[in-house]
Amino acid sequence: MDTSRERHGGRMRPKVKATAPRSKARKVASAGTGKAGGKPAKSRVRQAKGAVSRAAVEANDETQNKLLLASIEVFGTHGFESASTRLLATHAGVNLQAIPYYFGSKEGLYLAVAEHIASRIRAHMEPLAEKIRSRLDLDENGKARYLPSPDEARGLLVDMLTTFAHLLVSDETASWASFIIREQQHPSAAFDRLYDGGMGRYIGTATQLVAAIVGQPPQSKTVQVQAIGLIGQILIFRSGRAAVLRALGWRNIGTSEFSEIAQMIGRNVSALQASAAGGLAP
Repeated sequence: MDTSRERHGGRMRPKVKATAPRSKARKVASAGTGKAGGKPAKSRVRQAKGAVSRAAVEANDETQNKLLLASIEVFGTHGFESASTRLLATHAGVNLQAIPYYFGSKEGLYLAVAEHIASRIRAHMEPLAEKIRSRLDLDENGKARYLPSPDEARGLLVDMLTTFAHLLVSDETASWASFIIREQQHPSAAFDRLYDGGMGRYIGTATQLVAAIVGQPPQSKTVQVQAIGLIGQILIFRSGRAAVLRALGWRNIGTSEFSEIAQMIGRNVSALQASAAGGLAP
């Protein structure tokens, strides 16, 4: 593994080649089929070995998952440089050697954390985003072959932004915030995983929908800024959660509080459509 470093924003950050997390338990030889009419005892031995192998895989998967989830919080709180491997292992409740065993190094674990967050964003967003992209019939360059009406595009954009807002206010994303904000301020190789594997693809889809609403090409910087602005209005409910709760007098963001956020999304998208209809959109 390449563990050389590159400087980002005055700090030494990891520059690591992508490596998939390893699970040695999966490297078990498959049992032979045996001859017809073999002894039942051999069959029982093979079954027992298979059960042991499955148990080993499950145990290894659990250890990897513990490390990933614990490392999100540790890296987010302490940053890459200050998060020692001992601290990471202790926080996860695993042996120190589990980090090189599964991820190769601390750098490999850091990148795996970014991949994990991006995969969770995709799991939440991709079903709807894929439906929207299919409706737009995007070509290989990401250009829409089908241009929906402003009303249809507005409905799709509201659905997409509301789905994203649901993710951001969920308990799961609480541990992501510090990690993502650190990468926003001082991007490393992990930022590419977060952006290309998660946020970037949804910014592009939102831009296509805004373009259909205002009647402008998606290449327009004004359209792109409008799309990013709409997404940014939702991000504040996670990145600035403490300020939001204090300003609004909320104790948390439950069903009624989220209803206010959803209404805000609808109003802002409708305002975008109204301004375009009135000839105000550039």
